[in-house]
Amino acid sequence: MRKLSVSVMLIAIFAVLVSLTTVSAQESSEVKNDDELEVLENVGESHEPAYVDEGKGEISLLGLGVPSNIWNISSKGQYDFSGSAQSSTLYTNYLLTGQSSYSVRINNLRNDTLRVDLMQKNDFCFDSNVRTWNVSPGANLFSTQTGLSSSNNYYLRFHAPSNFSGHIR
Repeated sequence: MRKLSVSVMLIAIFAVLVSLTTVSAQESSEVKNDDELEVLENVGESHEPAYVDEGKGEISLLGLGVPSNIWNISSKGQYDFSGSAQSSTLYTNYLLTGQSSYSVRINNLRNDTLRVDLMQKNDFCFDSNVRTWNVSPGANLFSTQTGLSSSNNYYLRFHAPSNFSGHIR
């Protein structure tokens, strides 16, 4: 019985340690030669854009995880984005805040439909999907989302496969 208790305790400790492990994406300064992909300045970081190499030869100007830094559109203005991924979900690098409505422009550069979610960041529970857009292959989406709170934080989530550019203001 004592051996069973020790085994259960060791498994519990191992589970806690594994759940506290942090995983991060590797950054690369390599730039994909693609005339259609606009390279944007990484605002607030450096004069060189940050790229994430997903290990499959794809490069992204967006993050591979939910953002934590804030971009106040009321004070900083329009937020530009672009990205490309074969299998990873991409996110804007910033939580967007400061307005009760947002105008979104998304240019889908692929031959597949692009699914994009406007997400509300929640502090104590799962994030909420405010709206989903399906952007037709090769099309531009222009949309305005109203009825939001200017004090809440929002971000865009781009489902793979993707290749797009655009802005939100």
